[in-house]
Order: sequence, then C-alpha cells, then structure tokens
Amino acid sequence: MTIEVVPPSHLLCHYARCGAKSKAKTSLPDPQPANPAFKCEKGCKDVEPPVAYCSEICQKKDLSAVAADKPSFSPRRKAYTLETWLAGSCDPVIVRTFTVPEDWDFGALHMALQHAYGWQTSHMHEFRFEEFPPEEGDPDYGEKDPSRFFFPKRLMSIAGREPYDFEDEDEGRFVQEDDVKLRDVFEEDGKYAKTVRKNGKVQGLVYEYDMGDSWIHMCLFKGSQPARSAWPVFSEAKGHGPIDDCGGIEGWDGVKEAFEAKRPNVEQRELKQWARSHSGQGSKYTPLKEPELEKLNDARRWGCFFEPR
Repeated sequence: MTIEVVPPSHLLCHYARCGAKSKAKTSLPDPQPANPAFKCEKGCKDVEPPVAYCSEICQKKDLSAVAADKPSFSPRRKAYTLETWLAGSCDPVIVRTFTVPEDWDFGALHMALQHAYGWQTSHMHEFRFEEFPPEEGDPDYGEKDPSRFFFPKRLMSIAGREPYDFEDEDEGRFVQEDDVKLRDVFEEDGKYAKTVRKNGKVQGLVYEYDMGDSWIHMCLFKGSQPARSAWPVFSEAKGHGPIDDCGGIEGWDGVKEAFEAKRPNVEQRELKQWARSHSGQGSKYTPLKEPELEKLNDARRWGCFFEPR
C-alpha cells in the first residue's frame, strides 16, 4: 500500500527566505501512451480529464508491447510523483514536479534532480529525511525542546557516491544511495518505512546539493500511478534553475538582478559575462527564461546519465 503525504503548512516555508507559496503551473501536454502507435479501442483521449490509459488493462496492453522491445521496462511498474522546489527561491519559486519509477534508487533520483534543475553534478550531495515540528493540534505540539523548530531532527541520511564521513553525525540512520530504492521508503511495507515516518506520515525529504552554496531542495511524495515511461515524466516546471557556484540563493538573486537591469553597473556587467561563460550557453544564456516541459521530457537526454533500469 502506498501512503500519500499531506505536508504540514510550515513545511512549505522550511529554509525559505520569503513567504511565497504559490506555484504557477505551465501548460501540461496531453498524456501520451508509451508506444506512439498504440490505439485503445475505447478511445482513451475521449476520457475527461484526459488520461494516457482508460483502464489498467489498456495500460498493460500498451506497455507489454513496449516491454517486448525494452526488456528492462516492466508493464507492472509503478511511478511515484514528487513535487519539488528550491527552498528560498522567490519571484518565481523554482518548482519541478515529475514521476519517477518505483524501483529507481536514490542515486538515480539524484541524477533526475540534477537534470530537473540544470545542475552540473560537480559537487557533493545528500538526501535526508527530517522530522518537522508539530503543528498546533498535533499530540506533540508544545514539546519542551524548542530547538526542533529551528533544527529538525534527522531521521535518516542517504549519502551520495562521493566519499562521506559519518563520524561527525550523531543522529539517525545512514545508508548509501545505491542501496536504497524509492519503494523502500515510500511504500508502507518498505525496508525503511518506519524509519522515515512519524504518526504514520512520511516526514520531510530534503535533497542538498553543493555543501558550500547549500542548495536545499524540498521534496514531497504525492502518490503513485502506473508507470508511463522508463524515465522521469515532468508535469510542472517553473523558474529557471540556478548556475553552479553562483553563491547560493542570494548569489542567484544577484544574477537575475544583473540580467533584469536596464542599465547594469560594472559589477552587474561582469556578473552577466561570468554567468554566460559558466553556463556553457554563451550569449544565448538568460536566467529569465522559463523551462520547457518538452525538453525536460526528451528521453534522449537521459542517455548521458545512465541506461534504463
């Protein structure tokens, strides 16, 4: 059984500098079958709201054909929906929502997030589940330890492939990302289900990239559905992803201000030149451009990361 997480209201502002909570959505293309040539006798596209498959039988019929060409892709596979955003980002809040196969491990999820936000995989990273403070009305509200409202208790750390020193850590469970499947934490009977839950609810999942600039990505599990692809499928993307090594959220705000300035000063002109050079896009680069779902969902981009599982 899959548990859907209903986040406490304060989770949306965790680590944030501004109170922005709204997440405007880009237009979502109609769901498509895994096999473009597949046609359902009942006409899936006539269903309201639009779905890729009108029934489980319809889905299995299509995915079985796909699996014949791609043995690694199982028609019985589920996909988890993750809503993620970059903590502290404002105007706009940088958001990515996508599905990812249940049997992917956290190392693969790391690459999915790198792709989602446009990072360059050039720094260390870590996943962690944190226990967030109770809300008013919860049994634990008013607990004596006020530090939990500022320093959440770490329930579990999932270390990256890079060398990692566990000796300085004094809380929670520690595992390597290649040893943990997504279903190990998001399924009720998963290997680490009890570790990451409190009062039956999955606690906050944090993905931190670059321990210097400290890019904090908040991740919410929104449920499961039949898998439509062997790769992540993006349904929402808002806000251009930051550039590596720009100095964290404040540095990224400075980059955007430099490109927005009608009469940039010397420092802003130098910053624009650095950003264009560091991005690899040269004069075409701008942080003001919105991400494109079509490009995020282009399966050809995944070949440079790893083979389908």
